[in-house]
Amino acid sequence: QSNGYTVVEYNLFEDCDGDPEIVSVKSCSNTVRYNTFRRSLGTVCLRQGNNSIVEGNYFFGEGKTASYTNENGNTSIIGAGGVRVYGKNHKILNNYFSGLTGSVFDAAVTITNGDAFNVENPTDLAKHYVPENVVVAFNTFVKNKSNIEIGYKYDKAPINCLVANNVVVEDATQIITAYSPASLAGVAFNNNIMYTTNTATIGITVPETQIKNINPLLEQPNCNGANCELKKANEVLRLSSASPAINASTGSFGYILKDNENQNRNGIADIGADEYDRNNPISISALDENNVGPNAVTFSYSYFNATLPVKILSFNAVYNKQQVEVTWDVSSQVNVNRYELESRTDFNNYKKVAEQIAIDGKSVYHAAHSSPAKGNNYYRLKAVDEDGKFDYSEEKVVKIL
Repeated sequence: QSNGYTVVEYNLFEDCDGDPEIVSVKSCSNTVRYNTFRRSLGTVCLRQGNNSIVEGNYFFGEGKTASYTNENGNTSIIGAGGVRVYGKNHKILNNYFSGLTGSVFDAAVTITNGDAFNVENPTDLAKHYVPENVVVAFNTFVKNKSNIEIGYKYDKAPINCLVANNVVVEDATQIITAYSPASLAGVAFNNNIMYTTNTATIGITVPETQIKNINPLLEQPNCNGANCELKKANEVLRLSSASPAINASTGSFGYILKDNENQNRNGIADIGADEYDRNNPISISALDENNVGPNAVTFSYSYFNATLPVKILSFNAVYNKQQVEVTWDVSSQVNVNRYELESRTDFNNYKKVAEQIAIDGKSVYHAAHSSPAKGNNYYRLKAVDEDGKFDYSEEKVVKIL
């Protein structure tokens, strides 16, 4: 129970499957921040100690699972998780959890029960001390198998924990799993946005002051620079300009000064890991192999202050005869090679669905998306210069019932 004062930061963990505790913290006052975890079967586990912070990390499951057989011969499917917590006064802040495949101990966030209460000078370091005064705030969860689990396994429930100002979007599973009323009673909820579509459910019933089931309007924003779309940071969904999460947080969180991309949280902070800001650069986001190791390059992904290589006067999309018809009108078409029409559905990344070659003197273009999905279909136009530089139009949404 001594203070470690250790910082684990700016690391890329890929396919780290050797132990269910990928990072195992067993002392007090440590920080795990700005790391990226990809396809790793386990969690960051605050196993022993108090007063640690898990902040600004990115967790991507990418569909990975495995079959595990325990010492009793029982086989189960395990998956990629996020953060599991025991002990007092921990803070889980500004993290991004996406496509995680784990559950139970390996959920995106697991606030377990414990088998011992916290004491000042514990003598049994094998115990699982009750989560107490744990804060889970300003995180973003996107389509995980299990987003938040509370109270698994042991007999002593969490005490005075708080889940606040988080954004969760889910289309298939139950967002919150609580294993008993006593465990759930030890966790308070405040001002979270938890948006469900298709077969997803929230899992508990609480007032709207605690959980609002509204669309946070996340988007994959424009990226600038060479090969932006190939970088892991490009997969991260962020707040759009119309998001109800902007300037909407509540509560006293004076220790949260920046978001997960190291942008300032000014005034009333936004809900979730992202603070909406299209005017200033980001200095950290999801890492890939180019950002770490002996040949690492400076983090260079950005999505701000873009200038289109052509002026788009109008960009419209309508549903007609089982397809979405898109029309755009341009001027100042100089040195433009082509236009790529991209589409996505809720919480998914953009993909190219059509392309038109730019023609000198032509001002009106048409394209069609022949297989739109039911629900919200989002469209944007990618204008590409002859030298490979590009940028995007505004986003349009077409809802198909």
